[in-house]
Amino acid sequence: MMAALFGGTAPHQETREVPVPEPGPGQVLVRAHAVSLNNAGVQQLDSSFAPAAGQRTEYLAGYEFADDIAATGPGAENVRIGDRVMGTTRGAFAQYILADHRHVMPIPESLGYDEASALPTSLLTEHGALTRARFQSGQSVLITGAPGSPTPGHLRPGRKQPDRAGAAGPRPDRRHKRRSGPGL
Repeated sequence: MMAALFGGTAPHQETREVPVPEPGPGQVLVRAHAVSLNNAGVQQLDSSFAPAAGQRTEYLAGYEFADDIAATGPGAENVRIGDRVMGTTRGAFAQYILADHRHVMPIPESLGYDEASALPTSLLTEHGALTRARFQSGQSVLITGAPGSPTPGHLRPGRKQPDRAGAAGPRPDRRHKRRSGPGL
């Protein structure tokens, strides 16, 4: 059995004991050392209970996580039991998390589990945008809001790397700042 946080049970969330899931085809089971709350999770928690409408939709809460792979299902490629990974999937606020093997990535040696659990959505968004734009090595890219992002120092999630990257966003004193150059 494992503890898991359910939303939509409200007005508050509820922790329950549920069976540890088994990974199916293409899935990995990750023991949750660290999980993070991002904006999507906050919106998920806020919108799941509508007392005036008499509606409630229960769900296993959370999205981002980091720890070691505990088990793999058939067809889970490029991952092994014991790999340190971070990832994103619905239902991450549990002691064990099932995720599609394509939605986990290795944790860099320089990061701990706590820091790594806060990065997956940002990294996957950046990687997806660069991939969708057909970004090629040698091109320049401007990242808005990067100074406030948790990811500027880890900006290079994929194999394609900008020769020149610029970042623009607010500084603590509310004036705008521009950084540019390799690795920002």
